[in-house]
Amino acid sequence: MEYKIKHILATQLINDWSLKEMLDDIDRISILTIPTDIANYIQTKQWTQALTYFSSLEENEKYDDERRLIALWIANRLRHKIRSEEEERIQKMLEKKEQEEDEQWQKEAEERNAANENAMEIRKKTHSQWTKSTQEECNQLLFDYVWENFPLLKNGYDRSIFSSALYSYRFDSKFDYYRLSTEARTKYDQAVAYVETEIRRLFDEFQKNNIEQWIVDLKKWMMEHGLKKYTKGTIISFFKDKKLKVSELTIETIRVQVNK
Repeated sequence: MEYKIKHILATQLINDWSLKEMLDDIDRISILTIPTDIANYIQTKQWTQALTYFSSLEENEKYDDERRLIALWIANRLRHKIRSEEEERIQKMLEKKEQEEDEQWQKEAEERNAANENAMEIRKKTHSQWTKSTQEECNQLLFDYVWENFPLLKNGYDRSIFSSALYSYRFDSKFDYYRLSTEARTKYDQAVAYVETEIRRLFDEFQKNNIEQWIVDLKKWMMEHGLKKYTKGTIISFFKDKKLKVSELTIETIRVQVNK
C-alpha cells in the first residue's frame, strides 16, 4: 500500500516533467513516510495543500539532509505543477477573452451591416419620395416634420433651432442632398424656404391674436416683480420669462399701448 501511494505520487509529479528516471524517483520517495491524505492531495491535483506539507518538511531540521532534499525535490515539482497550471489557466482565459472579443466584433459588424442596409432602404424611399412628389407635397412633408418635432419654433422663429430641425430631418430620413437629381434638390430648397416662411407667418398670426392677453399678463408680471415703468427692456424680460421670441413690432406695439 505504501509503495502504491508513492507510485501514485511519483507518477503525478513527473507527469508533465519528462523524466526518464521514474523508477529511481519512486525509490527516492520511498525513504519518506508520506501520509495518505497528502498523497490524496497530489492524486486529486490539490497542489497547494501538498506543497505546504513538503515545504514544511524540507524546512524541518529534525530530519536528515537526504529526506529534506527529497522534500525539496517534491516541493519544486509541485511548484512547477502550480506554475504550469496557472500559465495554462491564464492562456485559456486569454483565448476565451479573444474569442469573446471576436464574437463581439462579429456581432457588431453584423449589426453595422444591418444598420447600413436599413439606412440604404430608408434613403432610397426618401429620395423616391422627393423625386416623385409635387412641390406642394414636399413642402407639407418637411413642414409637418419640423412643426411636430421642434415645438420651440411655435414660440417664435429661431435660426439655430430651424437649422437643427433641418439637420434632424436629413439625418432621420437618410436624406442625401447631393445624391438627388437637380429637380429634387430644387424641390428641397423651395420646401426649406416655404417652411421658414410658414413658421414666421404662423407666429405673426399668433402674436396678433395674443397682444391683448399679453398686455394683461405683462401688468400682472410687473406687479409681481415690483416694477412700475413699462420700458422696452422690461417688456423683453417679460417675454424671456414666457420663452417667447416676439418681433420688435410686437414689443413696440405693447410698449405704446401700456404707456397711453
